[in-house]
Amino acid sequence: MYGLAISPSLIRRRVREEFERARYVTDVRVADRLILRWHQEFQETLNVWKQEPHVMGMLLQPKVKEKKTFLEKFYIVSCMVFNRHALSDIIVGEG
Repeated sequence: MYGLAISPSLIRRRVREEFERARYVTDVRVADRLILRWHQEFQETLNVWKQEPHVMGMLLQPKVKEKKTFLEKFYIVSCMVFNRHALSDIIVGEG
């Protein structure tokens, strides 16, 4: 249905990674919720309700988020605030 330019082994590996991520879930309610969410994703994909970029995004994006230290988060926010003020000074004509 989807003309994906990736191998079936990559698809199987990504599905396996999702199951491995939830391997140590012991709470029954959380497990039920995960099963329902995965079933919904599967059904939407089979019904072709997702477009090809959505499917590729699910398969190619790493699900592991990098942990940032406090200082890394601080620097990111500081740069965003500084850039916003610098941009407003340029627009107003003060810079």
